[in-house]
Amino acid sequence: MKTKIIGIDPGLNCTGWGIIEMWGSNLGYIASGVIKTKSTNYLSSRLASIFVTLNDILEEFAPNAAAIEETYVNSNFGSSLKLAHARAAAMLSLETKGLPPIAYQAKQVKKAVVGYGGADKLQMIRMINLLLPTAKLQKADAADAIAIAICHSSYHNFKAL
Repeated sequence: MKTKIIGIDPGLNCTGWGIIEMWGSNLGYIASGVIKTKSTNYLSSRLASIFVTLNDILEEFAPNAAAIEETYVNSNFGSSLKLAHARAAAMLSLETKGLPPIAYQAKQVKKAVVGYGGADKLQMIRMINLLLPTAKLQKADAADAIAIAICHSSYHNFKAL
């Protein structure tokens, strides 16, 4: 049985999403993209855009597992709070579709994909393109989302699905 996994890289300006499928130890690329919001719009409008657009993506591709990146809190609390809002909008969208997301730290994702928790963006994109040759990823946010889905495929046991 194939399992479709959606990975989410939340961000207020740009939320990355990526969907892969897994059967046995094999992985396949399905789709990926970004949800962009305008910085001139109200926060509530931007969050609604993330929520609604992600709902449309979930309807179209019907994944049955979800993973999201853990929020990183840094010294700029304002940025961290905005990221947390975007993450919450994505999590609510997933939850309303019956997909409680599993959260992974950035280092976990990098280690699962590249084998090294300190991997840079270029290393991540290269490895993803090796694992999923049809992906041909260019945008970092979409690549991060695919990486989160790959991480989930390696850490989570899907025998129950």
